Amino acid sequence: MPKLRDVQTAFTAGELDPRLAARIDVARYYSGGERVRNVLVRGLGGAHRRPGLRHVHTLPSSTAGIRLVPFAFNVEQTYLVAFTSNLIVIFLPDGTEVARLAAPYSAAQVGEIKWTQSADTLLLFHPQVQPQRLRRLGSHTSWQLSPITFTNIPTFDFGSGPEPVISATRGWPECGTFYQGRLYLGGLRSRPATLLASRVGDFFNLNKGTALDDDALDLTLDTNQVNAIWHLPVTRSLHVFTSGAEHVLAGDGVITPKTARFDEQTRRGTLRHVPIAEIDGALLFVQRGGKAVRQHLYDEVEGAFSNTLLSLLSEHLIRNPVDLAARKGGSADADDYLLVVNGDGTVAVLTTLRSQEVVAWALWETDGAVRRVAVLDSGEVFFAVERGGSMRIEQWDEALYVDAGVRIITGLPATIVSGLDHLEGRDVAVRIDGATHPPRRVINGEIELERPAQSEVQVGLPFEVVLRTMPAEPAPKGGLPAIAGLARIPRVTVRVHESAPFLLNGRQITMRRFADAPASPLDAPPPVLSGDFRLSGFPGWQRRAQIELRQAEPQPLAVLALAYDIVW
Repeated sequence: MPKLRDVQTAFTAGELDPRLAARIDVARYYSGGERVRNVLVRGLGGAHRRPGLRHVHTLPSSTAGIRLVPFAFNVEQTYLVAFTSNLIVIFLPDGTEVARLAAPYSAAQVGEIKWTQSADTLLLFHPQVQPQRLRRLGSHTSWQLSPITFTNIPTFDFGSGPEPVISATRGWPECGTFYQGRLYLGGLRSRPATLLASRVGDFFNLNKGTALDDDALDLTLDTNQVNAIWHLPVTRSLHVFTSGAEHVLAGDGVITPKTARFDEQTRRGTLRHVPIAEIDGALLFVQRGGKAVRQHLYDEVEGAFSNTLLSLLSEHLIRNPVDLAARKGGSADADDYLLVVNGDGTVAVLTTLRSQEVVAWALWETDGAVRRVAVLDSGEVFFAVERGGSMRIEQWDEALYVDAGVRIITGLPATIVSGLDHLEGRDVAVRIDGATHPPRRVINGEIELERPAQSEVQVGLPFEVVLRTMPAEPAPKGGLPAIAGLARIPRVTVRVHESAPFLLNGRQITMRRFADAPASPLDAPPPVLSGDFRLSGFPGWQRRAQIELRQAEPQPLAVLALAYDIVW
């Protein structure tokens, strides 16, 4: 009876598409998983329980429309701007609401808003609404929203004589950005392939003058297909992303009316209302059709930009995306993450580290539906989550182990936890002083604990971590792997870092050891331990020999490696 020891030392391929279940020839097969849910794959290779979501605010409007926009007043003062039907709500990075303003966007329009920022001004674009300018004035609580008036707008003969190309009649720009001292405007409703640029240093003046170097620009894509301009991302170059292709606006160093030209790079097309993110000089975008995420990066050999399919091995996790944002390495960890909000309310999370060839996708699920995401320049991550018929603002919290959560660390000991109106009538998970407490139901905005909490209470909606390996296909020495051959895994060793109990193939991994201390460990929370834990005696033969880890309780978990014996 042959026996083989196998080791999985990383999860840097993330969750793999089910159609790869027999592709044992793919190099990433044994560094990926069949199911990687509610975890955050680190660049070093471990799979960690994802951060919880802290409840910040319940928005007053319906769930019909929402858009979250980051705003930076300066390097130290950042804000979250939430757009709902005819309303703007502004929050500090800690989730404190500081201002509300009336806005001209309907519930159907807010999800289509695009934006760009220069200094202390945020410009907002929608093809059916006159562009708006949002400014912070003298303090956190003082803001102003006003329409933008352009001067010297170029004209075009639409059939009844020359008229301005942007107006209430002809529509407004789809998108805008700042580059080389100009404001660029794209996707005009009546001329979708036209790109306008202001005079240098005079952002709302579109006077073309006599085509001097600092005069305004009026350019139109000349291609053999209809390419409506939908995004204007900026790296070292100004990129023009359209419905069918990706271009760079070139100009021999400095773009002027005489040197400006469009250089086509690739022909993929992008989704109209999903933003584009930048990580390490690469632009990450959702391809037209909504089934693939691509990386747009300059190729030194080709001397042009090329596209790489980032979602190739995890295509099943890309489900008609509606929003996208990048969270770059910060104080908590150095990894870069791409957060893709799917139309079904899940979030596909990509851990990317190009220098180490880390491309790991995981899927986050919650009791509700995530609708939008925003990442502030200061690193805070916010989600708009639809729960129970209302729209909530919730914040990524590394110290939280539940969703829609409340964390209390002062005013203890206590047996009554209040301030839970947003969870009224729900059965919630409870964690007190590092230990799991039996679930409670929220009544009149509060719960009662069965024992007093001394230092910390966490209350919120539970979520389960699932980490399942790909099927282990035994291969006799010198022979070919036997796909779907009968095999069993009698023994498993799992290496964890600062983790609490979890299930391994349905059996409890016990962290508590009675010989560790002279006092009874039953009077203390389960310890959070690092090291190797071995489980033996798994019965049964299978045609899909796999390891599965689950953790439903609100506790830490970080899986670094698995080692297991395979008998066939």
